Amino acid sequence: MKKQLCLLFIIILSGHLTRAQYWSATGASTSAGAVYLITATHVGDHIYVVGNNQTFAYSTNKGSTWTSTSVTLPKGIFAALYSAAGRLYASAKVNNYDYELYYSTDNGTSWTLDTVGLPLNIVKSGKAPVKVKDMGNDYMIAYNSTTARVKHKSASSWSVTTIDNVVTEVVNHDGNWYAVGVQKIVKSNDHGASWNALTTSGLPANFQGSFLASNGSDRLWVSVPPANGGEDIYFSDDDGASWSLTNSAGNFAYSNPWVGAMYAVGNYLFAAVSPKFANFQDPPPFIISSAVQPSFSVGDTSGLPRGGTTTALPFFFHIGDKLYTMMGDLHTSTPGFPANVGITERELTGYQVYPNPASDYIRINSPEPVSWELHTLQGQRLGQGKSTMDSPISLQNLSPGVYFLSFPNEDRPAVRILKD
Repeated sequence: MKKQLCLLFIIILSGHLTRAQYWSATGASTSAGAVYLITATHVGDHIYVVGNNQTFAYSTNKGSTWTSTSVTLPKGIFAALYSAAGRLYASAKVNNYDYELYYSTDNGTSWTLDTVGLPLNIVKSGKAPVKVKDMGNDYMIAYNSTTARVKHKSASSWSVTTIDNVVTEVVNHDGNWYAVGVQKIVKSNDHGASWNALTTSGLPANFQGSFLASNGSDRLWVSVPPANGGEDIYFSDDDGASWSLTNSAGNFAYSNPWVGAMYAVGNYLFAAVSPKFANFQDPPPFIISSAVQPSFSVGDTSGLPRGGTTTALPFFFHIGDKLYTMMGDLHTSTPGFPANVGITERELTGYQVYPNPASDYIRINSPEPVSWELHTLQGQRLGQGKSTMDSPISLQNLSPGVYFLSFPNEDRPAVRILKD
């Protein structure tokens, strides 16, 4: 009898496991006292949200708990939150036409105006709305569909960068900047000072790119509307020189779908899809590819709210092995990518890893022994140890390519290693 009860318990438990929701609400909207969230972002492990009632809340533990504070901007109301160069940026709407940009480094307690050099709006009474994006190495870009400005964290003003007549997306890929222009993809290797069009073999002639995504190191993605409607997704593993069509179109639930936000991490790509017209019943759909050779399937929307919207999921971001999206509340899932994939690459303060690129060995220049782990781009751990100046790390048995050297006991980002 005990064996039968035990077996029954296991069957019931396994049934619950197989029906577990893919997405879980973090409770951010409730903590903010809001009906729904209007914007969210993260700076490191800290997540920030604003509710429809303009209530500001933040979490210092990846969304497990939230702190709601009485935060107001010096002028205007919250329109959007962004993260760049280790700062929390807020776009403030001050009237029907004008916007101001502020940043905070103390969880929203104080704000600094940062609008010098930003573009004017159409009526030229104030600043235009812009998106702000982190471009690595303490550089950032502020852009809208027709103009862009770039800035280093240490600079006092934004500088004009001429990308193209129309700009839909900008990404940092392997230290270079890429943007979608009019029937072309352009690249800058000098922090936006100049841009050059790529020879995009494999993309349709006269293509109109929509969204661009990068996993940060070795793979680019672009969504392209084909002649017969909807959008296809292409990928490149050679820094945009050549592109291959994926099977994305074969996984949409209806004809002529439109791809919204795309988010890449490791081999994973998550692409939001606009719901079928007038479909309020189902959660907004998305598609996912997680293989080395891209192959899309329909994403699991269980746990996302139903019956609320016909808009696409607004964005994705990740912290460690958790993926986040916003739909009413901030929702999170654990799709399966390793926690150390997609770590922001910055120089380690006080450390120097050299030579890089390397053929046989690398060394860590540190005053004290440093615990390290070496991983593939897919998160597989290849080795670990404790290094000093006199104990080099061997790369001799590794194939040429890109690897990550991480420091599990240190509050420091991983370093990208190139084995040549």
